[in-house]
Amino acid sequence: MKSESSSFLGNESIIGVIKSLFSIFFEKIKLNLILVGVSAVLAFFYLASLDPVYRVETKLNEVQESTVSLQDSALSNLFSVQESSKNFDMFFWQLNSSQVAKKLWDEGFNKVYYSFAYDEEDDIYRYNSTFGQSFNNFIFNLEPKRSYNHNDLKNLINGKVNFLRDKSTKDLYILYIDTTSPERDLSLLKRLVKVTDEFIKERKLISINAKMDFLREEAKETMDRDARSSLNSLVRQNLLEKSLLSGDGLLYFEVIEEPFIHENPRITSPSFVFIAFVFISWAGSVLITYLRRYIV
Repeated sequence: MKSESSSFLGNESIIGVIKSLFSIFFEKIKLNLILVGVSAVLAFFYLASLDPVYRVETKLNEVQESTVSLQDSALSNLFSVQESSKNFDMFFWQLNSSQVAKKLWDEGFNKVYYSFAYDEEDDIYRYNSTFGQSFNNFIFNLEPKRSYNHNDLKNLINGKVNFLRDKSTKDLYILYIDTTSPERDLSLLKRLVKVTDEFIKERKLISINAKMDFLREEAKETMDRDARSSLNSLVRQNLLEKSLLSGDGLLYFEVIEEPFIHENPRITSPSFVFIAFVFISWAGSVLITYLRRYIV
């Protein structure tokens, strides 16, 4: 019985607060209307200050290699998915590496992204430390950073480039950048994919050449005819793989869709912004008035 009465009293108090808030609203109707108008103007200027966000993307499809014949289709699919994931992991790791960033930096992307910091007198892209960074340098006796370099471009790429994997096919990957400067980042994504593939091919070429040299030496030294024939066959196989690396296409992927800019940008809903600004200003006004009247 006691709990029912306390619950009833609690409901009554909530209803009382709501009635008080509504009475305050109508009592201060002119002030609230002014606040609504001011909020609408602020919301307009806030929306005007926003830049539309475009998506730049490219679609890559995994190239399946059938080097091993597996009888069990389920086992074959498992190995295929694992190999696909491994190839893309290596591709994405290389894409975010300092090697790729250094090549892009030397190709002129330093001017694209850091022209604002270029110092003609010293021929560097001067870096201005923040107060927090300067304080840390002073406390820990660190050498302050003087200029931008390819590592800054690497960090920029790490923060910009994302990927999605198609859940239905498992072999389709989407590399994308959400940006307010779509033309600039479109050129970055185009070169990024190509340069990444070049480094992967270069590393694979080094491995193939080393294997071929080893196999040739072994073929020269062995006296067994069958063993020599098998070794020469492996040399020819590696030679074929080496010739495939000279192609213009990507090593592990085919480009389904070249990098492009989505036509429709992603923008914040104007109606949501207006409602949010108006509600916050009105609620703040009513709450302050209520506190001053009943609590303070």
